[in-house]
Amino acid sequence: MTDTPIPPNPDDEPTVEELAAASSIRPLDGLPSNWTVKGNPSHPGFLTPSISALSPNDQTIVRQRAGSADPEAVQKALLGFLQEKRAEARVLTGAGEGATEAERTALEQMGTMRQLSREAERIEAELADVVEYRNEIIDGQPTPVPVYRYNREGRTAREARLNEIKHEMALVAGIEGERDLERAVRSDVMRTRELNRQFAERAEAKALGEKMLRDERVKAQAETYAKHRRHTLN
Repeated sequence: MTDTPIPPNPDDEPTVEELAAASSIRPLDGLPSNWTVKGNPSHPGFLTPSISALSPNDQTIVRQRAGSADPEAVQKALLGFLQEKRAEARVLTGAGEGATEAERTALEQMGTMRQLSREAERIEAELADVVEYRNEIIDGQPTPVPVYRYNREGRTAREARLNEIKHEMALVAGIEGERDLERAVRSDVMRTRELNRQFAERAEAKALGEKMLRDERVKAQAETYAKHRRHTLN
């Protein structure tokens, strides 16, 4: 019977090798998806996207990126735009079945950073929103001074929220994010250990079962042989 390697004790601390293996995270495109593809992917129309399928606003973005009406430039810009949208959708929907805990955590962090970044951009745009310019005398010269849409309490609240967002992003990108990833990696190590333990037990049970069957056959043959010998001797 072939000896089955004994998996590490679940209570033991993860080894450097185990942590390194569990820390490996596949690229975004390589992660399992929650999407279900409908239609026939081999159909030519399925593989060749058309700008006409986009919303008017997205079509404008693609044409601006193309920089010209050249079909090849438009198609290249379209493919790049769709790749970005695909990545955004993957972050929003999360990883599908088969992703590790570390990969799920990393994807959640990407989604959090994306959401916070967009909120920060919105607030920065609001703080920079100018209603009009008023001429004021500065150093003896008439100078246009911007009048912002949001002032006093509204401005103070937005600036406070913007600082909160920057602090939250720093935590996700720093100590808190690293701590959550480390926790996820350890969880993956323990899960892998458990799967390996189950696999080892199944392999051992199979080998033991084969041995038991062989022993039963040998015993049956031995009994037959003994019975025959007794008959011969008598």
